[in-house]
Amino acid sequence: MDSSVTPADLTLADFTPHVDTAFQVAWGDQVVTLTLVLAAALPRAALFPASITCRAEPFQLQFLEPRWSLPQHSHHLTHPVLGPLTIFLVPIGPNKDKTGFRYQAAFT
Repeated sequence: MDSSVTPADLTLADFTPHVDTAFQVAWGDQVVTLTLVLAAALPRAALFPASITCRAEPFQLQFLEPRWSLPQHSHHLTHPVLGPLTIFLVPIGPNKDKTGFRYQAAFT
C-alpha cells in the first residue's frame, strides 16, 4: 500500500483477504506481533443517526496478541502486503478462551 494512505482511505476490502495474517507493531524497544482475527462491517444505523455523516462503509478490525502489551494509541503497523499503516488501536480485553488479548480498530 502507498505510504501516503491515511485511515480515511482504508476500506474493509483492503483487510478482508488478510484475516489470520500477522501485523508487526514497533512499540518502544520491542516488536509486537498482532494477528488480524476479524474484519467486519459495522451497522451504520446502530452507530449514527441519519443526520450524521460517516464513511460509506463503517467497519471494524480485531487483532489478537498472546498477551497484553500495547496501550490505546495510534500505532504504526507493518504488513507484508499492505505495507506500513497507522491505526488507532483500543485494547478490548482477553479473548473468549483466554488464549490472548484483543485490540479493536473502528473505521467510522
